[in-house]
Amino acid sequence: MSAWLLVDDEDTRAFVTAAGLSPDGAFRDRVIDVDGTVVREVRLTADLTQN
Repeated sequence: MSAWLLVDDEDTRAFVTAAGLSPDGAFRDRVIDVDGTVVREVRLTADLTQN
């Protein structure tokens, strides 16, 4: 499973990290409006397979 979060969203990152997700080093820059505003997102992932 993966989730993309805004790099500055520490509250959400703390929540999903507590749920077992961790950053995998991936990031992306996204244009979010018609003025060309760019935000950086980081990807957090978790392995949901059972052993």
